[in-house]
Amino acid sequence: MSTQSEPTYINKKALRWAIDSTTPITNLVGKYFGKTAVKKVGSVMHSHVKPALRKLEALDKVN
Repeated sequence: MSTQSEPTYINKKALRWAIDSTTPITNLVGKYFGKTAVKKVGSVMHSHVKPALRKLEALDKVN
């Protein structure tokens, strides 16, 4: 086992969690800040954040 395998595994798991959790994060924003904030955050999450996270996840070595 190399020293990079564990951090890489943790990073990949964190990225997967972030990708899978964009909707709950958006809903949490709505709970505290209202519908207008949900629309704005949801738009940004799905058009900018999620694609960027997917590109990072696709890299072989995410450190």
